[in-house]
Amino acid sequence: MVTVGGSEPIQPPPPGDGRSRGLLLAVLGVATGLALGSLFTGNGPPGEIPTAGTTVGEPASSPTTAAPTTTTTTTTTTTTEVVPSRLATMVPGMLDVLVAGAVNRNGMQVVTKWEPSDRAPTVETLPWGVFISDASATWLASNIRNRWVTGATLWVGNTAHMEPVTSSLASGPVWHTRFPGQVAWLETTPEGRFLYTTQFVAGQTATRRPIVAVDDTANLVGWTDAGFLMTRYGPGSGELELRDGAGEILTSREIASGPLAVGRDLIFATDLDGTGVILDHNLQAVAVAPWDTDCHRVVWGPTGNQAAVRCGFGNEQRLEYWQDPLIQTAPVYGFVGEEVTDIGFTTNGILYAVTIESLRPSSTINFFIPAERQSYEVAYPGLVQWVTAVRS
Repeated sequence: MVTVGGSEPIQPPPPGDGRSRGLLLAVLGVATGLALGSLFTGNGPPGEIPTAGTTVGEPASSPTTAAPTTTTTTTTTTTTEVVPSRLATMVPGMLDVLVAGAVNRNGMQVVTKWEPSDRAPTVETLPWGVFISDASATWLASNIRNRWVTGATLWVGNTAHMEPVTSSLASGPVWHTRFPGQVAWLETTPEGRFLYTTQFVAGQTATRRPIVAVDDTANLVGWTDAGFLMTRYGPGSGELELRDGAGEILTSREIASGPLAVGRDLIFATDLDGTGVILDHNLQAVAVAPWDTDCHRVVWGPTGNQAAVRCGFGNEQRLEYWQDPLIQTAPVYGFVGEEVTDIGFTTNGILYAVTIESLRPSSTINFFIPAERQSYEVAYPGLVQWVTAVRS
């Protein structure tokens, strides 16, 4: 018997049939999914795509009422580090190396060197002390107080290396004002105080040469073509002596206790009445010093009659530049600073003055170029106590 489907009446499945129940649950699941899909994809008809600017779950706005699209712009900031200038750029015409003794930010005494081509000074392993350069500005000498024994040590060398010459230094050292590498000093020996000289030449061994014995009151202050200059002071007055190459006294002059400066051509001293006087190398007066009596240090320039003069005390300190004090009545340049620690000249005649700050470990070197009548300031790290210029 063959049965043709579709002609029989539909009858419900018998109770307990699991296949019918599974089919019913599947139909209900599909219906539920369609309802949830309509909820999360919008209320529009099936197949409709929301337009731009439509918020999901809300009716799409018409083109005339649609909210404008918001664009967010991100701003990028670029920081450019400023590279410090070279020393020769900050001070036009600077050809020398600046050697300085300073107290750094940690309170340590350091010696620094600043080349003209460098952007900042570097710390060197040199003994800390006030350096003086010879006539060629290539050799350095320093008088450094000994820590454990009486007296001082004479160190001689250059910016790369220095060695002790004697640890019994009594006075000096002084370089010859015209001949390079020639240095003199007073030394304490078992036989008394003696004047010694020697000459330093690169690559050769220097030989000490004793000149003459002097008494314990003598101090060596200069060495010129005319001879050795020594001072000795007593109550109320002193004496400036000129000695020849053998140490014999040629002439002397009474002076008062006060500043004394020996240059290549001239000497500054103080007369007994307190007047500053300019002398030649034979101790003859050539002019009255034109600066005020409160000026207490004079540094002669490398050429001619240039003079840097430091005057005043406390907050009234000042620096004066005299191009030729023999004929001038007023300084060419003046600088006022609260804490002036050192003054001097470079080898080509640029004047400088060092000032320090009282609230932080920082210093400023003020340069004045006479030929341009221009001044420049250079910041120097630490509290700089002294500066010496030598040839690079």
